[in-house]
Amino acid sequence: MLFERFIWEEEYLGLISGISFVLIGVFAYAIYLLSVSYIILGLITGAMCTSALTALMFQLPRIKEVKPGVSTFAGGLLLGVTVLIWAIVSSLTSGEFLRRVELSGIAGILAILSFFAVGFLILALYPPGMRGLSNAHVAPSREERKKEKKDDIEDIIERL
Repeated sequence: MLFERFIWEEEYLGLISGISFVLIGVFAYAIYLLSVSYIILGLITGAMCTSALTALMFQLPRIKEVKPGVSTFAGGLLLGVTVLIWAIVSSLTSGEFLRRVELSGIAGILAILSFFAVGFLILALYPPGMRGLSNAHVAPSREERKKEKKDDIEDIIERL
């Protein structure tokens, strides 16, 4: 998947995600300065949410052990919905040409930033190699703890 290529420490991934969220706030303020209608604002928010869900879908194989094909298919559908909403926002914008270009560009940047912000956040929370949430919260059984204790004792004896 796309985010699997970023093999950085969790601190850097969290930092990139945090910077992306700050930039989302900066560009949201730029949209506020353009004083757009509530309909366009709602559509931009919808595009950002579907873009963030796309990043989540692309990482489902790591989080919930979903098949990669299903995850990619769902992520592709959501990415298509994101582009569709972005195109609707671009076509509904009224006013002079420069304002339309600004709003269309900012809406696209917000969608991209939300994709990477959520994607890097999930990558930082669930680093590569961690498989699924279902086994993460289950405590080991009594037999497993006894076996681990016996292995620890044997390891100490071997070191002596």
